[in-house]
Amino acid sequence: MVNTRRSAMLTGAALALAGWTSVAIAQDAKLDDVVEKSFYPYKNGFLSHDFAKPGVVIDKGNLASARDLLSAAWIERVGLGEMTVKVGNPLSLAAHPNYVAATQKDYKTVKLRDDGNLEGYVAGRPFPQEPDASDPNAGLKIAFNYKYFHVEGDSQEVTPFFWSYKNMDTGEVERRLRMTVDIVRHTRRVVFEPMPNVADNPGNIYNSFRMVVSEPFDVSNTQVLIYRYEDDQQRDDAWLYLGFQRRVRRLGTGQTTDSFLGTDLMIEDFRGYNTRNSDYSWKYLGTETKLLGMSSREMTVLEEVIPQPDGYKWIGYHGQGNCFANHAWTLRKTHVVEATPKETGHPISKRIIYFDAESYAITDSFYYDQAGKLWRLFPIGYTQGQIQDPVKNKGWTGPAWEQAAGIDVQKRHCTTLQFRVSFDPADSPLPDQTVQALRVQGR
Repeated sequence: MVNTRRSAMLTGAALALAGWTSVAIAQDAKLDDVVEKSFYPYKNGFLSHDFAKPGVVIDKGNLASARDLLSAAWIERVGLGEMTVKVGNPLSLAAHPNYVAATQKDYKTVKLRDDGNLEGYVAGRPFPQEPDASDPNAGLKIAFNYKYFHVEGDSQEVTPFFWSYKNMDTGEVERRLRMTVDIVRHTRRVVFEPMPNVADNPGNIYNSFRMVVSEPFDVSNTQVLIYRYEDDQQRDDAWLYLGFQRRVRRLGTGQTTDSFLGTDLMIEDFRGYNTRNSDYSWKYLGTETKLLGMSSREMTVLEEVIPQPDGYKWIGYHGQGNCFANHAWTLRKTHVVEATPKETGHPISKRIIYFDAESYAITDSFYYDQAGKLWRLFPIGYTQGQIQDPVKNKGWTGPAWEQAAGIDVQKRHCTTLQFRVSFDPADSPLPDQTVQALRVQGR
C-alpha cells in the first residue's frame, strides 16, 4: 500500500531514476543587486576575524579574544567550561537556483498588509532587501523570509532521526527516541512537480509536518501532524495519534507549548520556530558577524548511532553532559531578532533568535522565562545536503539540518537531536500527510 502511494507521487520516468530530477525554472533575468546581495553575501569574500581563524578552539582561557562573535548565552557556557567552540573553514550554502530565480521574478511586488499577511507574493524569498533598523516591520519581514525559506525544499524527510534525553550534570542518556519526520510544501513549490501548487488543497495549506515515533516500544507509533496555512491569521491545525490508544485527537492551542513526550522541546520549537508569525511581536535587533553552527564536517566528531548500509554517521556531542554538538562553527552574516509572544499565559517571555542571513535558517534560539531569566537554549546545526545523503541529495544546494539540542540550563537537562535528511520527493508522499493516514498507518 505504501509503495503504491509513493509511486503515485512521482511525476514521470525522470523522477523514478536514481534519486530525483528537479524541474528548472527559466532564469533569463540577471540578478539585481538586492537579490544577489541577499543570496550570495560571500561573493566577494568570506568573513574573517583577527583571532577566530579556522582551526582555533575557543575555550574559557581565550574567550576574551572572541567575545564579539558569540551570544551572551554561549559566552556564559564557554566561560563556565561547559563547552568549547571549534572554528571551521568558511563556506557558502546558497539556495537552490530555482528559488533564487523565483525571488528575482516577483519580490518587487511583495508588500506586508495591515492584517499581517503578504500581498503580491508568489514564490521565493519575500523580502530579499537588507533589513532596515528604521522599519518597524523589519523583524516581521525576517520572520516571513523564514516561513518561506527553502532549507526544507519542496519536500524533506528526516530518517533515522534520534532524540536523546540527557542529564546535564552526569551525561547519562536516560532515553532515546527514534522517529521519522516528513515536511511537504503544498504551495509556492519551485523545484519539483506539481508546481507551483498541489492540485487538491481546499484549505490552502502552506505546508504539512508529520512526525512518527518508532522507538522505544512504549511510545511507538506516536504521530503528530501539523498543517500551517497560507493565511497567517489562521491557526495551525495539529493532530496527535497515540499508538497505545489507537485514536487521533486534535491538539489544543495550549498543548503546543507543553513539553513534547518529556523532552526539553515544545511543538512550537520544532524547526526552530513552529507557529504563526502573528503569534509573536518581532523586533529587529541588528545584523552582526557571529559564529554559527553551519559547516562542512571538518573538525567534527561523528557517532554511529545505528549502522547504516553506506556507513553514514551522525554528529556526536561533547562538553557538559554531552549536550553540545561536537562540530565546527563558522563566521556568518547574522540577523538577530527578539520575538515576544502575544499570549499572556505563554511559558516564555521572549526569544532571541539568530537567523543565518544567507539562508534565513534559524541557527540559535534563546528562551527566557516569565521572570526574564535565561531558561533554554536551542542551537541548530546545518551542513551540505550531499553530506547527509550523497545519492538522494545529489545536485541539491542549500543547507540541510544536521543536529540540534534543547538545553534547559535551569533544570540541567538536555535533549539532543541527530538528523539525516533526504530531499527526494518520493520519500515524502502527499497522501501520507493526512489525518486519515495517521489512522490507517497507526493500526
